Amino acid sequence: MSDTINPYESTQTNLDEEKPLISQDFFTASTIEYLKASSPWMKFMGIMSFIGAGILIVVGLAIMLLFPIVSQVLDFVSAGLAAVSSVFGFIYLAMGIVAIFPARYLYNFASKIRLFIETKNERAMEIALRNNKSFWKFNGIVAIISLASIPVIFIISIFVALAGVLM
Repeated sequence: MSDTINPYESTQTNLDEEKPLISQDFFTASTIEYLKASSPWMKFMGIMSFIGAGILIVVGLAIMLLFPIVSQVLDFVSAGLAAVSSVFGFIYLAMGIVAIFPARYLYNFASKIRLFIETKNERAMEIALRNNKSFWKFNGIVAIISLASIPVIFIISIFVALAGVLM
């Protein structure tokens, strides 16, 4: 069982044995063209992700701060609903803060790819690939957490529905 290879395990490298990629002609002209063509789109998606995160943060803060005030002024919402709206506002705020990280990884990946193409700086490619790894690792962890939370949310919603019926 210990002889099997774990595809999810981080690779172990010996930094002393690294050889430069460019001097070995590792990247073909078409590889560079693919990187050049995709880097603006990656940068665009990074910027759009920052905008989306900002919108989530603003909406979360607005829900948390404005809904309780408006509900008291207009006297049309119970205190329980105002508290629930604050919870949803906090969830939006948390999602916005979490969304900043993959946006930063994607934007940095695109920027370092562009720097690599322009300067042939191997360190820029290394940093780009590290950001790419971080982007996918972060998204994988978020996906696992999201999938694991579905049963928990389902059970909580059943209890809330039962409590609403019994009241």
